[in-house]
Amino acid sequence: MCMARSPAGSLIPILATLCMCAAWLWLDCPVGGRGLQLWVFFGGRTPTRSKGPAMPTSVAQSWVFPPPPRPQGSAPEGKGSLVRRYSSVMIVHIPKCSGTSFYEDAKKLVARGIRVETNHEQPILNTERHSRVFLMSFLRHPVEHVMSQFLMCKYSFWAVHMATKRFKFPRDSSSILLDGLSEWIGMFTSSNHTLTNLTCNERGDCKNRTGPGPPKQLFDYNCYNPWNMQARYLATRAGHHADVDQLEPDLVTAKLGLQSLTFNGITDLYPESVCAFRFYITGTLPPDCECVQTAPNGSELSHIKHGVPEHHHSDLSPENFRSLSNLIQVDVRVFLHALALFERSIDNISGLTGKRIICSSRLADLKIQALRLCQEVSAQPQLCAF
Repeated sequence: MCMARSPAGSLIPILATLCMCAAWLWLDCPVGGRGLQLWVFFGGRTPTRSKGPAMPTSVAQSWVFPPPPRPQGSAPEGKGSLVRRYSSVMIVHIPKCSGTSFYEDAKKLVARGIRVETNHEQPILNTERHSRVFLMSFLRHPVEHVMSQFLMCKYSFWAVHMATKRFKFPRDSSSILLDGLSEWIGMFTSSNHTLTNLTCNERGDCKNRTGPGPPKQLFDYNCYNPWNMQARYLATRAGHHADVDQLEPDLVTAKLGLQSLTFNGITDLYPESVCAFRFYITGTLPPDCECVQTAPNGSELSHIKHGVPEHHHSDLSPENFRSLSNLIQVDVRVFLHALALFERSIDNISGLTGKRIICSSRLADLKIQALRLCQEVSAQPQLCAF
């Protein structure tokens, strides 16, 4: 005789399956961004799950990244820390934003068993991620960033003897810091862009690119293309080099890329950024990170220069500044957003620990500089805001 099956009993397997699926989505979700842990879907479709990059290529067909887990209180050493949540630290290395220095410092700061890796100066879209990666990057004052790119191409052993060896880079006098800068900027801002079909490796070995259609890559001496490089690394697949249609990335997509990071540091506030990172990987703020003025623990922080001389944006002539400003229209606004997110992280740490990393005016002064820069160079200064 068959026994009658109750409606409630028939629902149990279905409910169990739904609970297992929900748990799988929760545990395996990608991390990044800041805010509540939400999934927002567009067009009624769930995001594609893959081992590849999860960064959206367009806002309309993307999803908003859920935030990384944060310590929920000031915990004693070894408890409540993010060490248990992450298996590795991945640095999205934007060239000339202290990525190499931070790679060396981070290896000394993380707990045993946590890998520190760099994505070898690849854009975020080309960077593999998963739920246990602490994904981070550094951003920098845009004018300082462009100057550093030029000086790297002019002075570093890599550029002089390998990358640019086939090309006549405008070095002019090596004894005069910014000699050749005007010609370098002019090459990128000229209305008659020089396009190239060459593809070259870091050693300067080149070959003709095959494929239909005319060349699209802007000639850059096989070194760096400075057009909005920070935004490019967050919103496109263009790294050192860029096609003409990648020079001014979409601002909203660049901001989404920035928000998908677990944490973003600021090169101009490097000691403070390292201290914030130390808190996020240990759950505690070391005593030498309270009201940090320069480098915690004296001179222990790395400063890898690659042969680039000291420089400051005040070294620029007014003419060079006006020309350079064309190259950073998107980057100035991305940098404002990076400063706002960084300040939020610093305030979060202060709220959790009752201690402050920044007691001086360094962050406030940098925010004023960045806002003035944006208003000065932007074609739409009214849109410059934190």
